[in-house]
Parts: sequence; structure tokens; C-alpha cells
Amino acid sequence: MILRIIVFFCSLVFSSANNSKPRCLTGYMTDVQNWVDEHGNLLTSQAEKQNSIDLSMNSNPIKMLHHHMDMLKSSHRSVRYLSMARCDLTRVPPIFQLEDSQERQLSTMLEYMTFYGNKFLGMSAAGEHYTLSFNATGATIMNLGSSPQTQAENVWSSGFAAVNFTRLKELDLRACSIQVLGQNLFTGMTELRALYIGENEIFFIDSTAFTGLTKLVHLDFSRNQAFDENGNPKNLATESYYAFQHLNLVSLDLSYTKLTQRNLGMLKSLGKTLRSLSLCETGLNGLHDDIFISTSLQILDVSRNNGILQGTKPLKGIEDSLIVLYAQEVDNNINFITEEMIMDLMYVDYLALSENSLICNCHSKDLYKMAAKNDILFNEIFVRGIETGLHQTAFEYYNDIIKNRNKVDFPSDCDDQCFEDIGASGKFRFVDYSNDTYICLPVGESKPVQIADVFSCGRASREEIYQQELDEGRLKLLALLTLPCVMIIGGMIYMFRRRIRYFYITMRNSAMLSLINKKDVVDDNTIFNYDVFVSYCNEDRGWVLDHLLPHMETECSISACLHERDFLVGLSILENIVSCMDRSRSIMLILSQRFLLSQWCQFEMHLAQHRLLETRREDLTLILLEDIPRRLRPNTLHYLMLTKTYIVWPKDESERPMFWKRLKKTLIAQKTKPSDNVSLA
Repeated sequence: MILRIIVFFCSLVFSSANNSKPRCLTGYMTDVQNWVDEHGNLLTSQAEKQNSIDLSMNSNPIKMLHHHMDMLKSSHRSVRYLSMARCDLTRVPPIFQLEDSQERQLSTMLEYMTFYGNKFLGMSAAGEHYTLSFNATGATIMNLGSSPQTQAENVWSSGFAAVNFTRLKELDLRACSIQVLGQNLFTGMTELRALYIGENEIFFIDSTAFTGLTKLVHLDFSRNQAFDENGNPKNLATESYYAFQHLNLVSLDLSYTKLTQRNLGMLKSLGKTLRSLSLCETGLNGLHDDIFISTSLQILDVSRNNGILQGTKPLKGIEDSLIVLYAQEVDNNINFITEEMIMDLMYVDYLALSENSLICNCHSKDLYKMAAKNDILFNEIFVRGIETGLHQTAFEYYNDIIKNRNKVDFPSDCDDQCFEDIGASGKFRFVDYSNDTYICLPVGESKPVQIADVFSCGRASREEIYQQELDEGRLKLLALLTLPCVMIIGGMIYMFRRRIRYFYITMRNSAMLSLINKKDVVDDNTIFNYDVFVSYCNEDRGWVLDHLLPHMETECSISACLHERDFLVGLSILENIVSCMDRSRSIMLILSQRFLLSQWCQFEMHLAQHRLLETRREDLTLILLEDIPRRLRPNTLHYLMLTKTYIVWPKDESERPMFWKRLKKTLIAQKTKPSDNVSLA
């Protein structure tokens, strides 16, 4: 993977340098534009004030708007800016048909509009109405009251309905308590370029909510937090993964909005125009390998998402386009600097490695020497905002870090030949260097040392003394004599490694099974606490919680026993497994190749087979999340797959309804099975 300009790996020092600065790369909404402040107050210039109407914090904004429009008629001015921020509005009022003396409607003049800080409702409040006159005589009156035909999710936006905003460029709907983005919400805003709907409580997006916004380049969806009546966070949902499909976004800010793995599907519909994406502090713990393959991202912020970059290829598809990767506090601890890692840094300009628990080796010293050499050879390279001019304030912050960074001290042990033995060095420099943070721990010692004091690979080889070379020669001779035997034994172990491992696991599990109390007898009056005991590995936890559990407990009314939720505190893992299986009507194994690598999962599989043979019970459900070749199956699993009907999770979404239908039929059949067939499988 080759990245092009700046990579921030573990730059904890940045957040402490200036607490007043934004913690995410995208900064805040007011970094992107300059016509409104963070509280919705207009910031227009003196020349533009005559084209502005600021009704923020007005208790009767509708009446005041009439007054301003009357004044507008006599002065022949237009209205480009409108603020109705913090006016205690419960919906967008129908004000946009108001006309001036030239019969121009307000909707045809507005270019910038903010409703920041109002309390929009999902449904009409009792007794609420707006009364407006739309001409100078007051002859035409509109009364918008509660209408039973109005869709609840669109009540707050009713003032936008059937209005064509021919010039509107930016719309600010921050902090308005919005919960739902309904159908065709912004259809009349074809010229809109920036939409700010952050700091709301949005938990549902209709698939047509953004239809018609073909010129939208920036969408601020940050800081959206929704909670249910019990105070628990609500997951963001949408009718379709293609809610963003028809947009030509350049920048998307999802920072501080809680997302789940299922929400990642929406990002797949973002096209090649996308340049900047912030997933900062969204709660994601992983990225799909193909999530960015249809984009040309230059700027990506995944900070404060623990483990988000631990996949196999989380940045697949953007290796050649990515300029800035900001990955602060993602549990990306680096322990060893390797030769391959140094080669991967060939095209990186700035690198932050402080706060990593490095083990001292000669490559860490070579990395240090390369950075020192590059500080002498190259000039500073500063980050430019993308072509739309977005996030300028955020980039100024990071440019300040580059400008004020400490350069690496020239190694004191370097002479004229110092850099000749370290090979190609690329052009990277440390952006967070200090003597106190660039330290490492020598092998076998407990006291860290500065990387500057570690021997480089080249120098270590030049300073070897004759006795060391002689000792190494003896070791090489011994290795040559013992190598054939080791290779033969190692080859046999490798050839039979699966049988050896399976034999060990079988013996261990047999010993554990012998400790299980077999005196409990199950009769027809057995009472079960759960319908099904679900066995799965931690890597498949997301599928179980996001797909399986909602289906079983909501649609099938099946009570499931999960180890992370239902195991009793204080009991050993073994006691919990046996107890929960005893109290479950049936057993379900969620099988994958990762399942077979878990020691406890294999024990649960052995225990399930043991109980099946002991009680002649048939209540076992096998679900395969992926194909498991015969060579990877232990004998226990192979026997179960030969004797039990299993169901495979389909990769094609069109086949998944049939999967859920079959599973539901199986679970309900097991739950309603006559009591004389009940046993403790």
C-alpha cells in the first residue's frame, strides 16, 4: 500500500498541543463557510447587510419578516441571506411565496439560509398554526394547521413543500432536533451546494431524501445522536444503501455520528467525485475491503475508532489517490520497524510514530537516520485544501504543526559515510519528533532508550569482532548438521499439523467433558430458560448482533442465549457453557473459518456433539457464514455436516429472504416441538 503525502499514524501529541483546535480533520461547520457563525448569526459584510434579513432569536419572526419585506418593496433591494435561527420554531414556516414590489418571491432571491437551533417536531403540536399574508393588501391568507393527511416525518419540513428555490446555495439546519429525513425533502433545491444537517437526532433517511441535489458538493451530517425512550442510542437506518447514490459529493462529514457496520453500505454508493470523508469517532471497528473502491478519496479521517484499520485491506482502491490519512487513537500500536515497512514509506512525506511501544532494533535507528537526512535535503510540504476550498481552518491547524515541528537531530555517530549503508530512504520526515517520545525498549531490558542511541544495521555489522564471527561460524556449522533432521521433523509436523492439533484439542476437550456432571436427568417437565444457545466467535460478533439477533428475537420471538450477555459473573467459562446449554432448548453453531481457530468455540462444538450422542437429541442448527473446505474441517465438524442439514448465509442479497424464511421455520419448529422429544443437546 502506497500513500502519497501525509500519514498520521498515532499522533496523540496533536490533540494535546492545542485543546481549542478541532479534534477531527474536518473541523467544524463554520470552518467551511463564512456567512454564519456557530450559533446561526449572520456574518455578512457591511455591503451585504442590506441584502440580509437576520431574525435570529426573534419571538415573532413571521411578523418581522412581513415588516422587512414591506421595507424591501420600497427600496428595491433583494434578499440573499436569511437567518431564522433560535426562534423556537417547531417547523419550517411557509414564508417563501412572499413577494417584493417587482413580484419576485422570496424563494427566487435567497442564496443562504439558516434555521439553526429551532426545535422542529416530527408531528404537529396541539393548537399550532402559522398565519401569513402573501400580498400587500393581505387579501390572501394561508393557515397551516395540523393536518391528519400530513406525513409525520415531513411535518417539520412542510414549509419547503412545492417551493422551487432557484438560487439557494447553502442551507443550515443544524441543531433543529430533526429525527427523520423524509421523501423528496430537498427536491426544490436544485442549486444547493452545501447542506448542514449536523447536531440533530436523525435515525432514519428515506431513499429519496436527497433526490434532486445534483449540484451538492458538501454534506455535513456530523454529530447526529438519536436515543430511544429508555435513553439507549438508536442506530442510523435507511430504506436503501443508495441514499447518496445520485449525489456528486466532494466532501462528506459523518464525524461523531454513531454508525454500525450495516451503515457502511451507504458509502459504497459514493462516486469518484468524493475527495474528503470524515468517519472520526463514529464507533466503527472495521472497514470492508471494497468500501472505497468506487471513490478517489484524497482525505480520510478515521480517528478514535478502535481497531478500524485492522482489516486485511481497509484502504483498498484509494492507494494512489489518498493524500492525508488521519488515524489518531485507533489502537494502531507498532512494535517493530522492519525493512518492508521502511519500503512502504517511500512515498510518504510526513510520518508520526510517537506513543508506539517500539522494540529497539537496527531498523529503528535507520528510520531515524533517514528522517534526519531528509530534514537536510527537502523543504517543507504543506497541505492544500481540496479544490472546493473546504476545511481551510482545519488544514491551517495541521500546517501549523508542520511549520512548528522539531527537526531530527543529526546523529552524533554519523560521518561522511553515515547514510550510504541505509539504502533508499524516500523523503519522509517526522512531524512529532522529540527526544523524549522517540524511544524504544531494548530486548531483555526494562529501561527504554532513545532511538538515536541504537546501533544502525550497517554500523553493527562493521563493529563485529573476530571472536563474535568465530562464535557465529560454530553456530552455523551446528545449524548445518542439525538442519536436515529439523527439516524432516518439521515437514512431518507440517503435513500432519491438523491431525496433531485436532488430537490435542480432542484430548483436552475429552478431559474437560469428563468433569461435567452427568447426574442431571431430563424429563418431560424440563423447563428451559432459553430457546436457543448461540455459539459464535468474537470475529463474527457483528453479524450475530446486527443480523441474526434482531431476526430471531424480533421477527421469530425466539429467546437467544449469548455468552457476552447471558453468562453469569463469578462462574468459570466452562461452568457457564454447560449451564447455558442445559437451560437452552436447542443449540446453534455460527460456523466460519475463524470459528475453527477459537479454542472455546471448538469446545462448544465438541460439547454439542457429546450431548447429541448422549441424549439422542436432534435440536442442533448449523449456519455457515462462508465456505469451509474439507481440508480445514476437523472431524467433529465434518461428521456434523454429514449428519445434519445446515444452512449457508448467501452472499447475494436477493437470496437472503429465503435464508431467513428457512431459518425461521426451523427455529419455530424446534420451539414448538412436543415435550417428549425435549432433551439437553
